[in-house]
Amino acid sequence: MKLELRSIRVKNCGPLDDVRVEFYGEQGMTLPVCVLAGANGSGKTTILELIVWLINGVTALVINDDS
Repeated sequence: MKLELRSIRVKNCGPLDDVRVEFYGEQGMTLPVCVLAGANGSGKTTILELIVWLINGVTALVINDDS
């Protein structure tokens, strides 16, 4: 079995209001390596944690950020 993540959209999760990250190039081919870069607190770890939760079979995820 091959799992190919082409994009992820995150809405209202931690510091992310509405973000879409695409993991494919101009020709539509999935990229073998992607780099998430940004300032501290911008949501890089949040995106990675969501991907891990999705791969592990979580079908619904609610994060309550009361900060």
